[in-house]
Amino acid sequence: MFGLLLSNCTEETINQTYTVNELVYEIDDIECEIFNNINQKRIDNNIHPLVLDKLTQEISGKRVNEMIQDSVVSHQMFGTYVFKLLSLGAEHVGENVAYGYGTSAGVSNAWFDSEGHLKNILNPKYDWCGISVMEDPITKRKYFCHFFGGDDNLN
Repeated sequence: MFGLLLSNCTEETINQTYTVNELVYEIDDIECEIFNNINQKRIDNNIHPLVLDKLTQEISGKRVNEMIQDSVVSHQMFGTYVFKLLSLGAEHVGENVAYGYGTSAGVSNAWFDSEGHLKNILNPKYDWCGISVMEDPITKRKYFCHFFGGDDNLN
């Protein structure tokens, strides 16, 4: 089962270390801002907010690292991560990826303006998520991954 981390991010929660299921993770400000933007969009559309999940967050971090190493942004490897998310108890999974945006507003608005990405964001079957943002050390471009998970028993 998944380990819930945060239902929202505030100035008090960013850049703090959390321990969940004996794993440590630090949430940075851009991930928090994206998370809050996504949840505000859901609330504005009368959909329950997502909860940030530690283990899903780690999986999204692995996905971003893979995209940076391969210099490829695509959904081709999503299937590999579906099994990991299913092992956390997810019955519904989704993925949004992006790169090159400099701000949380930039990537959030790009996802809001894309029919497929917005469909993931507004899917009421999703209950939790993980968001990871990393910068390519060579190109200095930011890479983004937002995984979604849901369990029918939580809806």
